[in-house]
Amino acid sequence: MDKSLEYNKKVTKKYATSFYLASIFLPKDIANSIYHLYGFARFTDNLGDETVKLPTKIRLQKLQNWENKLQVSLDTKKTSNIILKGLLEIIKKYNLETKYLFELIKGVKKDIQFTPLENKKDLIEYCYLVAGTIGLVMLPIIVNQKYQKDTQEFQKIKHYAQSLGIAMQITNITRDIKEDYLLNRVYIPFSFLHKHNIRPLDIKNQMNSNKVNPKFSFLIQELIILAREYYQIGFNGIFYLKFSVQLPILFSSLFYQKILSKIEKNRYQVFSYRNYVTFWQKIYLIIFGGLIFLLPLSQKKKIHLWQQL
Repeated sequence: MDKSLEYNKKVTKKYATSFYLASIFLPKDIANSIYHLYGFARFTDNLGDETVKLPTKIRLQKLQNWENKLQVSLDTKKTSNIILKGLLEIIKKYNLETKYLFELIKGVKKDIQFTPLENKKDLIEYCYLVAGTIGLVMLPIIVNQKYQKDTQEFQKIKHYAQSLGIAMQITNITRDIKEDYLLNRVYIPFSFLHKHNIRPLDIKNQMNSNKVNPKFSFLIQELIILAREYYQIGFNGIFYLKFSVQLPILFSSLFYQKILSKIEKNRYQVFSYRNYVTFWQKIYLIIFGGLIFLLPLSQKKKIHLWQQL
C-alpha cells in the first residue's frame, strides 16, 4: 500500500467510522479512491475546527496556503504532499470536477469567518458547501457510466448527490448543537430560533439542564424533518450508481439517517451526550436495508421503507 493511500485510509477509519464500515462492501479501487477524497476533505475541515484557538488571520492564512497548494498541484500535476498525491491520482483517473474541492474550501472559510445564518436558504447553502460538494465530486467514481453520458440524467443525479450531502450535514448540525456552541458557532438559522422563541444564549442555559426545554424539542424536530426531506431526495440517487456501489452507499446513508431516530428516542437530548449509532444497530440496518433493496418493490416504496428503519 502506498503511503498516501495508507494515510488517507487511516484518517477515514478514525473519523468516518460509519462510512468505513460500509466501505468494506465496496470494490477495492473505488474504496481506495473515496479514501483519498475523504482524506482531503477531513484535512480541509480540520483547518476550520482544530485551529479554532488560533487568531482568525492565522487560520485564514493556513487555509489559503492549503488552497494555493491544491491549485499548484492541479496546475503542475505533481506534489510531494501525502494527501494531495493520492487526490491527484484519482482526479486524473476519473476526470473529477475540481471546482467542488474549492467550494469545500470556501465552506471552511465560512466556518473560520463565522457569521450566524439568517434563514433556511443560508443553512442549505452552507450545508452544500461543506458536504454536498463531496457528493458531487465523487460522482464520476460511483455513478453508472451510461448515466454519465446523458447530460440531463447526470444533472438529476447531481441534485440527488448534493441533497444527500445536505441531509448528512443537517444531521451533524442537529447532533452537534452543544459542540458547535462551545466553538462559538450556532448553525441553526435565526429564523428557526426566532420561530421557537430561542436566543443563542438559551443554548448555554439548556446545556446546564438535564431536561430538554419543549421549545428546543420543537426546534430539533423541525431540523430532523428538514434533514429527512433531503434524505428522501438523496436516496433516489442510489439507483443510478454502479451496482457494486449501491449497497455500500445505501448503508452509510442509513447509518447517518439513524442518528435522527436516536435523537428522537432520547427525547431530543443533544446537550448532555452525543447521539450515535451502535455497531449492532448498523448490522441491523445492513440486513434490513439490504433486504428492502433486493425486494421487487418500486423505487418510491423502497425509499419509504428505508426511511422507516
